[in-house]
Parts: sequence; C-alpha cells; structure tokens
Amino acid sequence: MDDTGTKKPTVKGDEKFFIFKLNILKDVVWAIIIGFFISIVFSIYKLYVTDKDLIELIKNFNLINYLGTYLISFSVGFLIKVFLFNCVNSKIYNAKYGIGNGFFNLLINLLKDLERPNENENKLKETAYFLNINNARTGHMLQFNPDNDSINMLHKVKGMISITQAEPSEWLNPTYNFFLVNNYIATLAQSIKTHSPITGINFSANRSESHFVEFEKKKKSILLELSQLNYTTNIISFLNDNRIFVRFYIIKEEEIENNRSIIETLIAGHDLFGSYLYFINQKVYDDLMKNHIAKRRFETFLKSINYDLKENKDKIDLAVALHDENLEVIYRKQDDLVSRNLNESELSEFNDFISSLCGLLHNNFEQPTHLFDSYFIANNYTKNDRFCHILYEK
Repeated sequence: MDDTGTKKPTVKGDEKFFIFKLNILKDVVWAIIIGFFISIVFSIYKLYVTDKDLIELIKNFNLINYLGTYLISFSVGFLIKVFLFNCVNSKIYNAKYGIGNGFFNLLINLLKDLERPNENENKLKETAYFLNINNARTGHMLQFNPDNDSINMLHKVKGMISITQAEPSEWLNPTYNFFLVNNYIATLAQSIKTHSPITGINFSANRSESHFVEFEKKKKSILLELSQLNYTTNIISFLNDNRIFVRFYIIKEEEIENNRSIIETLIAGHDLFGSYLYFINQKVYDDLMKNHIAKRRFETFLKSINYDLKENKDKIDLAVALHDENLEVIYRKQDDLVSRNLNESELSEFNDFISSLCGLLHNNFEQPTHLFDSYFIANNYTKNDRFCHILYEK
C-alpha cells in the first residue's frame, strides 16, 4: 500500500506544500532501471569526449568508479520517479467538485494543529472522527451491495456469534450498515419464532421495565453458558437452543471516545432488537489472551478459513452463524462479504476460543476494566430510554 509523504519548505511569509506518493519497491525498481540507462549514457559521453577508443576504455575499466557513477545515477532516477512521476499536486488542483482544494486546506490546517497537539487535543479528536467517516465513503471500503450472499443468508440463520475489532466508522459503510440492519431484522424474526404464538409487539416503556432489566441481566448468564461449551455442548447446540445473536466488540477506549455517537447508536440498536452486545477493552483482551492456548487455536482457525489479517489491518471481523444445522463463517474478503461452511476441526478451534474468552469475561463481569458498561455509565453515554426494547404480546 502506498504511503503518502509531505515536504514543507518555508518561503518568506508563505508555506509551500509538495505532496507525493512513496512506494519503496516500485520506486527502487524504477530507479535501478533508470539508473542503469543514465550510467550507460554517461559512459558513452565519456567515450565521446576522450581520445581513447572503446578497447582502451574497457582495459582501463574501474569498477569502483563505475559503481560510484551508478549510485549517483540511481539516486537521480529515484528522485525523478518520486518528485516528478509520483507528485500528486496536479491531481489536487485539477480535481473536480473542489475536492482537491478541500483536501489541500485540510492538510494545511491539520499540520498546523499537529504542531501543538496538546493544545489542539479536542480539535484533533474531532478531525480523527470526521476522517474516519470520510474513509467510510471513499474507495477503501465496501460499496453498497444489497444482494450480497452473506446479507441474504442472515434471514435463513437461527443465531449468530460475531467477533469484531472494526473501526466504529466502518458501520457507516453502506453494505456494512445494511448487513447490521438485516442482522437486527433476523434477530427480530428468530425472537418472534421463539415467543410464538404472538398477537403483536410492544416496547419497554423505559430501561427500568422488568423485561428490559431481565434482558440486561441475561448478558452475564449467556457468558456463563458459552464458557461451558465443549465437544458435546458446542456452538451449534447453543444457537439451536437459544436462537440469539451475540456480538463481541473488541475495542480501544480512545476509539470509543472518538466515535461516541456511533457507539451509542450500536448500543441502542442491539438493545431494541434483543441482540447481545459486549464491548471488550482491547488492552485487557490483549493482556489476558497473549499467551493463552485458545488464542493460538483461534489464530489457527483464522488461517484455516483463509482470513487475511494483513488485508484487514490486523483486525478480526467475522461472524459464525447457524444455517441449516451447519455453522457458516462470514467475513470480509477484499471488497466483498463472503461465507462458507466450517468443518469439524475449525468448529473445535472456534469453540475453544469462544469458551475461553467468555470464561474470562464472566469471571470479571463486574470489573470496569474488562467490559465498557461501567465506562458508558460514568461518562454519561446516551442510552435510548423510551421504546428501548421490543416486547412480544401473546
């Protein structure tokens, strides 16, 4: 992936910005080739300006001198590639809809803020938030694909367990967000089947209503059930019996704070439809699972399903769903969401990981360091109060 570098020389009373892309492998290969031709041209020139013939020059060939000439030629070739061919200033100024100038002004102002990061902490937080939102709109994420097989499959599953470390702003991506909406509808459909026959639906009047309180309390007992999974009572039987959707969101505190509104929306949506959402402190997760055998088995599981951590920026983002008595894994592959069946070995590896993770969370459920529930309360996160949870009328 290309890295973007900036060079900012200062001129009296003004600042000039030169923006270029740097791809070490491509640029070095290009410079090697161009450097070779430059050195050849230079050698031909030396032959032209001297009285010596070609045979005499070959006899007097000096490798050290040639390498010095080639090194200079390589450096010149590299600078030509980077500063002339990689420069993106022209793209900025020629961009339509004012995007180029907008990007240029953003860069200038951001660099000014970064010169005094402590003084501009709040501004930088807001900038990071809006940059993440912009990333959800640009070509680095999925485009809207409502007919995605993974999305359509949601309406055929009995339950699902998701594990994600996704940037909160990714939920603004069209396909990703549509997947979440369908996830909520699938949760509702399974709940209706579980509570049938019903005459209609209603809502909890507030978060103190008994059904909602029961839903909140059940979060701990679900962790206990999952921690007791084994070869006979595995994820298949758990999802068959409970018909629920569970999401484990492993996230850093600063990511939560910088994306507060998105986090609040996720909490409200999961509460409303009855999905179980656990925000796990990534620092605690990393420390607890660092040397745990279940973590190593989970890494084996990721390799077996061809989940590319590098492609996903070293972040886990997948779901395991019960479909036709089989478990299917859903995850992102390049610009699409894909799904496929799990075999027994993969099921066992995932089973062990979930069991170990839920055991750690259950044993530390009341600890404010492990799950972010206490953090949300302490920092006055907005929680939907009215119509906060769907009820089923008999």
